[in-house]
Amino acid sequence: MAPYKILKQGYMSKEPLGGKKGLRKKLSRYWFILVEDKTQLALVFFRNEDTYIARERNEGFIRVDDSLAINVVGDHSGYKHVFTVKKPNAVHVFIPESRYELHEWIYTLHTAIEDFKQRKVTSKEQKSSSLSSKERQPHRSRQRAATVSGSTCCSTSASSASCHTPVRPPPPP
Repeated sequence: MAPYKILKQGYMSKEPLGGKKGLRKKLSRYWFILVEDKTQLALVFFRNEDTYIARERNEGFIRVDDSLAINVVGDHSGYKHVFTVKKPNAVHVFIPESRYELHEWIYTLHTAIEDFKQRKVTSKEQKSSSLSSKERQPHRSRQRAATVSGSTCCSTSASSASCHTPVRPPPPP
């Protein structure tokens, strides 16, 4: 990721993806950071806080800006304080350290996703409005040609000083 902004960080356990249904999956505890850059919002996870501080390799990341839903799960395999991030192709299960942390993660994720999507929409609107304003304005070379052609034809050439017939500007696009 390019330069990014850290929105939240802390320990959570993560249930691995896949495996057979009905079997209890082994949880892994990781140091998570919720980061945002211009193009994405992601949960990046490290083995522990020290590996993050030492700038060592991360264990993985999960994009959350394209998530379909973030839900609090009452009780999941005997664990309290559980939430899921539903993506088009997977459901990620997270278990924060406390009820307080659960609420903080949920609030931060929801707020960050809404803000990210709003900035994306605003950015698209600004791009489309700048495109439409460019389409409304004549191209600079056309403006220069119209200015030059608005004068008499003899002003462009010293040899035709006797000619005072104005040249018509090109029709607007």
